[in-house]
Amino acid sequence: MTPVSPTKVELMAKRANRQASLREWFAEFGQYLLLVIVASITIFLVVLAFNRPASAPTNSSVRPLTSADTEMPTPTPTPTPTGAPLTVAFLGDSSTSGEGTTSTDNRWTSQLAAKHVWTEMNAGIARTGYGTPGETQDALPYTERVPGIVAASPDIVLVSGGFFDSSAGSSPAVVNAAIVETFTELRAGLPEAEIVAISPLWDASDTPPRLTEIIDEVRAAVEAVDGTFLDIGQPLDGEPQLIAAEHSAPNDEGHAVLFDTIRDALAPILDEGP
Repeated sequence: MTPVSPTKVELMAKRANRQASLREWFAEFGQYLLLVIVASITIFLVVLAFNRPASAPTNSSVRPLTSADTEMPTPTPTPTPTGAPLTVAFLGDSSTSGEGTTSTDNRWTSQLAAKHVWTEMNAGIARTGYGTPGETQDALPYTERVPGIVAASPDIVLVSGGFFDSSAGSSPAVVNAAIVETFTELRAGLPEAEIVAISPLWDASDTPPRLTEIIDEVRAAVEAVDGTFLDIGQPLDGEPQLIAAEHSAPNDEGHAVLFDTIRDALAPILDEGP
């Protein structure tokens, strides 16, 4: 056998070492590669799980659309408040009863009630006053008509007159007491009602001093019971064409003037325009 030189032995040893190193490198690389593959698969599965679309509902949970699903809901209408019309009592003399008119529909009280859709209770009696009875047995003064008005329970009471209290020769003291009694008893019987006194009217002639005194007495009496005094002046003064020829009361044209005047004066009290 030919002896191997040391140099050749060394070369063979180095070659063997390189081969062993390569085997170790490939073994380690294979392990790393396997780890990378496993990690990649794991990441892929996780991402796939999170991005999977939600499953569609089964046929058992799906309901076909109906018209109720597509139609807009109908709003519930708000009911319009309704109520009975106000009852308004008119206590007065000839100008309230409509003595000089051709029809009771033409009197200012009825025109006012029609405008406001009131139920009119007309307690006017010709030629009477607060303390002055009329010419017939049932023509009672205002004081004796108050109980009938209270019994009707009106929402508003409009009192006018005084003409015949000043012209019938009645005692001023008696008339003043009757004025006070009229409004005191109205308030006692109708604590919640609106009580309005219209300033006493005169005809087309000059207003006498006594009527001026009665105007002041009416104002004081109604305000004492928390009522309202409506000063409308003397719209018939100097206008004889507004007075009925056979009466001292206003005619149809006179009542039209009274309606306009009283309507406008009442507007602030009723919280509305004319």
